[in-house]
Amino acid sequence: MRILAYLSGAQGLLTLRELLRCRHTVSVILSAAGDNQRIIRFCNHNSIPYKLRNSTLQTPVLSESADLLVSSAFPQRISNDEYENLPFQGLNLHGSILPGYRGKNSEVWALINDERELGITVHKLSYDYDSGEILKIYRIPIDDSLSNHQIYDRLFSLIPLIVHDLTYGNLLSCREASTGPSVYWRRRELKDSHLDWCQSARSLFLFVRALGRPPIYAYAFVGSSKIYFKDVRVSDRFVQGQPGTVLYPEITPCVICGDNLLLEILDYSGPQLLSGQALA
Repeated sequence: MRILAYLSGAQGLLTLRELLRCRHTVSVILSAAGDNQRIIRFCNHNSIPYKLRNSTLQTPVLSESADLLVSSAFPQRISNDEYENLPFQGLNLHGSILPGYRGKNSEVWALINDERELGITVHKLSYDYDSGEILKIYRIPIDDSLSNHQIYDRLFSLIPLIVHDLTYGNLLSCREASTGPSVYWRRRELKDSHLDWCQSARSLFLFVRALGRPPIYAYAFVGSSKIYFKDVRVSDRFVQGQPGTVLYPEITPCVICGDNLLLEILDYSGPQLLSGQALA
């Protein structure tokens, strides 16, 4: 099949690799403002044609020779004009379970919300973000033992299965009923990563884990200095005190949370945590 692939980031690169492995003919569209360098190097090395597309310019280039548009982690709206005349039109590989987690960074919101499964939803493209007809949802279970990197490794492990189903299965003719309300989650900004120590220890654990990759690590301040929190664990110890107070830095640093449970700080970067410090 001749694929017009709209791609970005690690998910986009993996999708491209799998499309080629399944012997599709691929042309690539990249967001001019996206995470593109690894994809560009891969395209150059493998003589894959690609074009850059800015946020205001629709680019129905290369589409005359395509059968299907595949979007994977592409950060911009795709116009109907870019796929409606293709034989199989367009589909999107959305990195969350629809319809409850529409929008950019929706998998981060899902982790913060303590969802017990994540997934990739394959759906038809439509003008409204992530609202097209759902073809199939691929799911992975989540538990507290998994780090951020392990979660994303498992999530991305679904990509080869999806491309295999597209190539050799009946993915394009599948239909999966949507359940639950349709919710659009806004795009997160770096300032959204600021920790609120008045929350419960579990909420803070979920928050830190959800943001456990650059450049969006959860952070707090000591004075004017920023500390990034990369790995934490909920302790079973209760201590009455001001939320955000650092205790026991000579062993495993802990911070008092809003429910008086201690949050153990297993990995962080920035100024050294000292006993009695007040994190803000």
